[in-house]
Amino acid sequence: MARATEACERKLARQAKVPLLKGKDLGLNPLRATFYEDLQDLISARYERTATVLTINLDFEECKKSFAVNRLLGSANWIG
Repeated sequence: MARATEACERKLARQAKVPLLKGKDLGLNPLRATFYEDLQDLISARYERTATVLTINLDFEECKKSFAVNRLLGSANWIG
């Protein structure tokens, strides 16, 4: 519904400008495919402009499985 009213785009635009964005325990619960697209867009918008910290309580191999819907995020260099 937010996508239909463009509220989603406005929220992502605001989050792209926040000096530090933190995400906690990503991938522990199943997420919709659109979430991964939005996350990728948000990270791209923030890239080399602002800081983004995401925490994931999964082993590296589990990250690949958890983010299988989005191969780019699944192959990211997660720092352990």
